Amino acid sequence: MRKVFLVLFVLIFSSITFAQMSIIGSLGMGGGVIFGSLNPNLKELNLEFQKVGLKEFEGGMFGFGGGGGLTLGNIRLGGYGIGGSKEVRTSITGGEMITKLDYGYGLFVAGYEVAKFGDLRFAIDIGIGGGSVDLDLINKSQSSIPWNTVFLPSSNSAKNLSMSFFYYQPSIVIEYIYGGFTKFFIAGDYSGIINGKWRQDGEFDLTNVPDMKFNGFALRAGVYLGIFL
Repeated sequence: MRKVFLVLFVLIFSSITFAQMSIIGSLGMGGGVIFGSLNPNLKELNLEFQKVGLKEFEGGMFGFGGGGGLTLGNIRLGGYGIGGSKEVRTSITGGEMITKLDYGYGLFVAGYEVAKFGDLRFAIDIGIGGGSVDLDLINKSQSSIPWNTVFLPSSNSAKNLSMSFFYYQPSIVIEYIYGGFTKFFIAGDYSGIINGKWRQDGEFDLTNVPDMKFNGFALRAGVYLGIFL
């Protein structure tokens, strides 16, 4: 933790020094909402669905979250979190199988403003953090369950499969400052994921799990309110 504070102090001190020398001069701080298209690679997961006759996940997913950051000179520091979900239903004998996927991550972001043309700015960021994939498999044969049968074996069943991961994300960012108090931005991200251990219902480690890479590209946009000079 001391090393983190030391690095932040050096970055801030260096940025202020360069700004005073008129080499760089941006200054900003704010936060707001983020949304976008999340596109984790689900090819290997869909192959597992095919083996048991379940419908596949198609396309990307809408993501929503929030974040904030500051700019000192050309140095950018901040963080954000974003997540999304999707669901498919497969008809089976006596009911249906509901498959739900929740995917999200949170990052610390550092970057560099490479160009500034008036209110238009271009930057390169790198984010490091973590996230998780949660997969719910719900075998639904009826819409309601009598209380006196809750603790007995039932044709209704649900499993949760989860995996936490380490996440890194290089990004190209385009920003537009409006009125000095609002920042609009759009970013192209590459989602680099290093898989962790899969667990079922938070209690059981899963073994012999196929290699599933969720790496992919994402498009992110947002609006921050604050002070941007």
